[in-house]
Amino acid sequence: MQLINQNLQIRKYNPRAGQILIEVMIAISMSIVSLMGFFGLLRASFQLTRVTSENYIATHLAVEGVEIVANIMQRNYIDTIRTGSSLFNANMAQGSWEIDYNTQQIDFSTSRVTNKPLNFDGTHYVYGTGSPTQFYRVVDIGFEPASAPTQVSVTSTVFVDSPTNQPIAKVHDVFYYWWR
Repeated sequence: MQLINQNLQIRKYNPRAGQILIEVMIAISMSIVSLMGFFGLLRASFQLTRVTSENYIATHLAVEGVEIVANIMQRNYIDTIRTGSSLFNANMAQGSWEIDYNTQQIDFSTSRVTNKPLNFDGTHYVYGTGSPTQFYRVVDIGFEPASAPTQVSVTSTVFVDSPTNQPIAKVHDVFYYWWR
C-alpha cells in the first residue's frame, strides 16, 4: 500500500491556475473587436470613395452637356461672320435631348429623351459604342422670349441608375445673343 500512496500526489488548489488561458482569450477578443472596427472603417471609406467618384463624373458630364450647346452657339457665331446669317440659335431646337460630345446640331434627328444610359468607349461618354454606364444625361434647351429669342437657357441634368431617380448633378446656364 505504501507504493501506491507514493505515486499518488494530491494537488493543492492554486487560485492562479488558468489565468494565462483567460488572458489570452481576452486579448484575442479585443484584437477581433479592433479588427472588426478597422474593417468597418475600411468598408465605409470604399463606399465614400465610390460615391465621391460618381458625383465627380456626374458633375463633369452635366458641365459637358452645357458646353456642347455653347459650342454649337459659338459655331453659329463663326457662321454669322463667315456667311452673314443672323441666327444665333441655328442648329438647335427647344426641348429635352440626349446629346454627347459628337453632337453637331440639336434637331429632331437627335435623340429625344429615351432613357438610354451613356456608354463609355474607353475615352468618352457617348450614346454610340462602348460599355453601358450608370449615368443618364438630359439637356433641356429653351429660347426666351419665344417670339424673337435673344437668349438660350440650358439645363444639363445627370442621373445615376435611372432618370426617375433624383438628379446627382445639375448645371444651368443662360447664353445671350450678344453679337447682333
